[in-house]
Amino acid sequence: RMKELTNLVPIILAAQNGDKDAMTDLLERFNPICIRQVKYGRPRFDEDCYQELREHLIKVVLGFDVEKFKNL
Repeated sequence: RMKELTNLVPIILAAQNGDKDAMTDLLERFNPICIRQVKYGRPRFDEDCYQELREHLIKVVLGFDVEKFKNL
């Protein structure tokens, strides 16, 4: 089923400006994808892989160039 598309730009900008609640919101929104990726092709849930993936997500959010994608 189709979920409502949410504009993440304000949340990303807030996270980039140090808003911990915004970063937590983004981590929660992308958590199902992280879990699915960690489980893919593995017999068990790999906690280390999960933590590394979330750390990578934080780095991606902090380095994301919002201006580059604003008008897409």
